[in-house]
Amino acid sequence: MAFKIEMIAKHIGNRLEDKCSDQDILAPNREEKFQLVEWDLFLSDLDNVENEAAQRAILEEPLERSVVVHKDKPNEDKSENDLHRSYNIKDTIIEKALRRCPPAPVLEELTKLSVTYRYSKKLYDLIDQVPMDDEEWTEIKRHLYRLCISKIYGLSEKEIKRVFCIRHGWREDTLLMLVARRNPPLKVVDIMLKICRESIAIVDTPLYDWIPVIYAIAYGASHEVISAMIPDNDDFATLQPLKEFNFLEDVDVYNRTPLHWTVFYGAKMETVIALRENSLSEALDKRDDLNKKPFEMAINEGTSMDIVEALLPDSLDFAQVEANVVRSIIYRKLRDTSHLPESIGGDDEFNDHNHGGWFDGEDEFADKKRYDVSYKVIPHLAKEIPKKHHLQQIMISKSCQTIPIVFLMLDLYACLVLIISFRCSTNYYLTPEVLPETLTPWLFVLMISISYMGLRELSQIYLEGASWLTDLWNLWDGTTITLVIWCTVKMLTKDIGHSAFPAVAIAATAMVWFNALVFLRSTFLRFSIFVSGLVTIIQDLIPFLIVSLVLLFGFGEMYNVDSLASGTCSM
Repeated sequence: MAFKIEMIAKHIGNRLEDKCSDQDILAPNREEKFQLVEWDLFLSDLDNVENEAAQRAILEEPLERSVVVHKDKPNEDKSENDLHRSYNIKDTIIEKALRRCPPAPVLEELTKLSVTYRYSKKLYDLIDQVPMDDEEWTEIKRHLYRLCISKIYGLSEKEIKRVFCIRHGWREDTLLMLVARRNPPLKVVDIMLKICRESIAIVDTPLYDWIPVIYAIAYGASHEVISAMIPDNDDFATLQPLKEFNFLEDVDVYNRTPLHWTVFYGAKMETVIALRENSLSEALDKRDDLNKKPFEMAINEGTSMDIVEALLPDSLDFAQVEANVVRSIIYRKLRDTSHLPESIGGDDEFNDHNHGGWFDGEDEFADKKRYDVSYKVIPHLAKEIPKKHHLQQIMISKSCQTIPIVFLMLDLYACLVLIISFRCSTNYYLTPEVLPETLTPWLFVLMISISYMGLRELSQIYLEGASWLTDLWNLWDGTTITLVIWCTVKMLTKDIGHSAFPAVAIAATAMVWFNALVFLRSTFLRFSIFVSGLVTIIQDLIPFLIVSLVLLFGFGEMYNVDSLASGTCSM
């Protein structure tokens, strides 16, 4: 009888493979291939078996399956993707059918015949409908308790394990794999792993070739959940395919290790440390398709300095990479604000020499907008590294190397000249005892300084285009220049009797002096740190100020209505 069941299972499996092979499932047009499967013949083959017990045995008959995994992208000189790895796993007819996304009548028949698939599908459907923000998972916990603890469904230990090992759909999701993509509570994961530890090592579709912990990282699961899903030494010693491949240290089809993915998806520091502690040091030296080690990706992604330090290979010291951290912060800011290309200097490969170039293509960088480095990046950098004194020192020294001091200070000099000339000019024309009949020399100095500021702003508009309008500092500069030019014209034409002139002159004076702070912020890192912190505090106080104003207006309106009602208000 066992021989007959095995033969029928192979026959049904071959029929499924003939119309839609496992490689067809990985193709983009898989839906078309699913349509070719003759599901009526599949059902008739099962119906020809004498009883339901034999039908169930056929569906759950263990079969050998060879899994072939290819790289995500083909090489430049090849039209097909390179072989990544291959391994053998246990397969069943029910999973062969599920990979080909059978229609509803077939699923109903499978649910009727296989008790393990019935409860696995029930849990799968419940988990699939859980919202990402649901922290309770009450219904899931209830079914897990009934299935695994109270065992009211009457399944044996072996059958309960099988519930958690069944692979659903063309992605071959186990229940743990699906849970990992739903930001689950730790209690649910603990129950699943306690009942079926094997599910921690089940790999999904060869198209992705991930184990559950990588999905937990990718979908932002908590540190506790990710830690629970990390295979330990006993798992690598006993579970397939962890015995063949170390999924924590080997690269996947994208040439990335789980440490790469922790950086890419912004995992917490505790998660990075937990993965590193469970990985050999070789994992820190693995390079992805962009030729980046995990710590290099951390630098490029702009993660915290602590994560960069945690991912450093044993052969490197943090002092060797600090300049590259600064380099990454600056280049990302320039790229975001000035539309620079994605990389500079070919592969943008990490330079691990203390005396090496700041950029791989330093000559090319020298031709970029030097003004942008001072004006836009120094304030941005002040927010990025306020607690890293050594990084600040590197930034200051690199700014001096990259940007000439005279050029770096030119804006500040022009601002000081503007303040002095505007003050002397307005004092000359607004002094009551003096009736100006000649032009003061300070007015010509004012014209030169405001012309420089105006040309500088026009050059920014030309270089940045419409994005110039999105920067509040630019709008402040433009408003200041406009007011000063208006006052200058009035003083040139001696039209200071205009009623608006004193008010505009006062406003322009305030904005000119405030502009001095802006230029100090853009020139000196120490000022930038202070001013950026001050701006952050003001931004945090905005909701408080708005609420206070609303309450004040409300009380004021109440007193106004009360005074009108009592007849004591007089106009």
